[in-house]
Amino acid sequence: MDSKEEKIMSAIQSAFSHVQRGNGISLHEADAIDDYADETQRRQARLFDTDVHWWEIAPEQLEKFYNALSFMDAEGFRYYIPAYMTQALRTYKVGSLALDAAISSLFPVTEGSSELYALLDDAQKRSIAQFLWFFATEAGDSWKDKLDVYNATRALEDVWYPYLS
Repeated sequence: MDSKEEKIMSAIQSAFSHVQRGNGISLHEADAIDDYADETQRRQARLFDTDVHWWEIAPEQLEKFYNALSFMDAEGFRYYIPAYMTQALRTYKVGSLALDAAISSLFPVTEGSSELYALLDDAQKRSIAQFLWFFATEAGDSWKDKLDVYNATRALEDVWYPYLS
C-alpha cells in the first residue's frame, strides 16, 4: 500500500477513534429498513451487529452492506463512514463496493442528505476531505472509475473543500 493511502487511513483512525455507534442505525438494521421492516424486525436485525468499534467490522460486511449508508441516521453514519473509507482505501485497486458507497454518501444529491454530516467534527471532516481529494486527484491510473472520480470531485467542490488542510 502506498504511503498516501496509509497517511489518509491514519487521519481517519485518529479523527474517528473515539466514535461509537450508540443508538445509531446499524448495518443489519439499515438492510432491514431497505426491506421495509417494521420496528420489531429492525430491533431483531440490530442484534446481529455486535461490533464495539468501527474498525472491528469485517470487510465482508462492508462489501455486503454497501447500500447501508443510504439508510443511516447521523449517529450511524458517523460510526460507519470511517470503516467504509478505510476499506475503500485498502481495496480500490481491485474493485470495491465500499468505495462506491463511501463516495456516493459524501456527495449529497438530495435535499437534507447533508443532515448525515451534522455530528461530524472538524477533524472528521478534514479526514473525509483528504479521502475525497485522493480519489479525485491522486489515485492515478490504478483506479479508473470515472463516475467515482466525478462524484469525489463534485463532493469536494460542493461540500468538503473548505476542510482540506
